[in-house]
Amino acid sequence: MGKFRLFGLQTDEISDREIKHRKLAREVASEGMVLLKNEGILPLQPQKIALYGAGARMTVKGGTGSGNMQERYSVTIEEGLINAGFEIVSGRWLERFDESFAKEKEEWRLGIEEKIKHYKPWEVQKMFDEVIHVMPLRFPIGDLIQETDISAETDTAIYVIARQAGESADRKLEKGDYYLSEVEEKNLSFLADKYKKILLVINCGGILDMSVLDKVQGIGAVLHFVQGGEEGGMGREATDKELSGGVICDGIGSSLAALFGVLPNTSFSQNVGLVTMTKVVNRIALACGAVFLILCGLFPKLGALISIMPQSVLGGAAVMMFSSIIVSGIQLITKEPLDARRLSIVSVALGVGYGMGVSPAILEHTPQAVQLMFGESGIVPAAFVAILLNVILPKSKPANEETSKDE
Repeated sequence: MGKFRLFGLQTDEISDREIKHRKLAREVASEGMVLLKNEGILPLQPQKIALYGAGARMTVKGGTGSGNMQERYSVTIEEGLINAGFEIVSGRWLERFDESFAKEKEEWRLGIEEKIKHYKPWEVQKMFDEVIHVMPLRFPIGDLIQETDISAETDTAIYVIARQAGESADRKLEKGDYYLSEVEEKNLSFLADKYKKILLVINCGGILDMSVLDKVQGIGAVLHFVQGGEEGGMGREATDKELSGGVICDGIGSSLAALFGVLPNTSFSQNVGLVTMTKVVNRIALACGAVFLILCGLFPKLGALISIMPQSVLGGAAVMMFSSIIVSGIQLITKEPLDARRLSIVSVALGVGYGMGVSPAILEHTPQAVQLMFGESGIVPAAFVAILLNVILPKSKPANEETSKDE
């Protein structure tokens, strides 16, 4: 009989491996939060805050049944906020939620025990099929938020909508599951009337109907917690709506520019650094900046006032901005492991781009069209070389494929 190797510890001590994996799990959890909407509410600084919703204390960390996880401990959204320095000032609703769910869970347990007591030990599978699987304990939602649950100590509220699925707990196309329940919609509407800033957190691993955003005005930010995110200036990948909106806006702006006989719009790379530093992508803030630039163009004295800004201030801002652009580029490059193929592409592209950018005289004996395309900036030749090498160089073989061949 073959020997088995046990990798886990047989004691309760915390191993170095567990500490390392715990740190990695925290990084994955933070990167798995996707910002769906933000109208100037995020980021939040430690402060007094009102917290409601089932997911605040019953934060979903995994599925049900075989999809459940038996970890040493887990941190709820409420605990995470407190650990970060926030003070929860809406404990009345949360305490009532705990009491209500504890009572509901106990009634469910007693009902299950009553129905299964006549089953024999060898009828376990039959018991699951006939009783436990058809009488799941539904994930709670909570009750209506009352006037006495509102705190006058803060103008900011967080409402956490949670859904859980897994073994014997499939999602359903009904209110309280795929659709928001009437209680959840009424609670959001009530909070929007009572608080100036509302952050809606979706603690759900599956899809959820979000038409409530069209019904309730005042929800300033929406955060999807559980699903994985991507790298970007806001710590995530731009959504399809944001990408299409940006392209349409750029196209309309360029068309209007052509009507007035000026050049089309151009998206400057400085914007990447600005977004990375400030985290501001709110349309109202950007519109205010555009109006200010228009006023500077119409009123020379206003433009002159801006031009007297000390060069040291402009230089410091420029250093931070362009450094952020470089860091964002490095993050994108190192997002995937740098094997020999990727390293060759990055090295050659950076070398060609930097060389042509510093010494444009390299192209003085080439046709004028080539000089116009590649001589003004090193970005174009670097991009061209990277794309060309990516097509020409053979792709690396997966590690598992090489291992199977060796075996």
